[in-house]
Amino acid sequence: MSKKKIIIIGAGIAGLSAGCYLQMNDYDSEIFELHNTPGGLCTAWKRNGYTFDGCIHSIGGLNPKFKLYHYWNELIEMKELKFFYYDALGTVEDENGKIATIFTDPDKLEKELKSIVPEDTKFIHSFIKAVKKLSNFDLMPSKPLELWNPLDYYLNQFKIAPVLYYLIKWRKSLEDMTKRCKSIKLKRALNMDFFSRFPALFLLISLGSLHNKNSGYPIGGSLLFARLLEEKYLELGGKIHYKFKIIKINIKDNQATGITLENGEIHNDADIVI
Repeated sequence: MSKKKIIIIGAGIAGLSAGCYLQMNDYDSEIFELHNTPGGLCTAWKRNGYTFDGCIHSIGGLNPKFKLYHYWNELIEMKELKFFYYDALGTVEDENGKIATIFTDPDKLEKELKSIVPEDTKFIHSFIKAVKKLSNFDLMPSKPLELWNPLDYYLNQFKIAPVLYYLIKWRKSLEDMTKRCKSIKLKRALNMDFFSRFPALFLLISLGSLHNKNSGYPIGGSLLFARLLEEKYLELGGKIHYKFKIIKINIKDNQATGITLENGEIHNDADIVI
């Protein structure tokens, strides 16, 4: 019986990962990519001896205690990679030159914030307690949600029970959560960058993940990371066609059968197009 043929559009992280798993499961896959490098948005470029990273500031799943590490390890030899682990998420300076450092160590962060804005001690204590509670909890499901059955949903209630209070309490945006703070300085410090627009949970989990070395910056940056996935895909027997622009997905009887390229080439031998 012949292998099923899969055409994948794009050699981004999703396309490369899908290709790797397809090759592992005895499918015949090919990737068509417009650019001349892999990674899509996960990329970097060099100028005058400097590397400018266009994507990864930190990546999760670096601690073997968590499931995501083992998911990455199916595609990349994680032990061979080196990462930079941040001591601080950033610093905030007010109009008077006073600097607040957002340490990734929750104890250091609590001490720092309380020394600057003692009037918000209660909020800070609650914030730090949530960081610590969530830092060691693995929220990653053991299998994709699409494969869950009623029993999985039932058992998941017991899994998240230890942190359910914090998931509910901090689900609002960080901007909304910090409205209760008395200090404008604290509001500014915690709402730096894009965090204010996201649920407060995002900052809590990010700090916890950085503290327990489950997140960090891959030395070599985004393009190296994408190249590792490309290497794995090619090792598994996959094929990548660079600098090919797809202008049409070909359909027959309401099913995708292939693609048409800008140069006029037609590939209509696919069982599935991703």
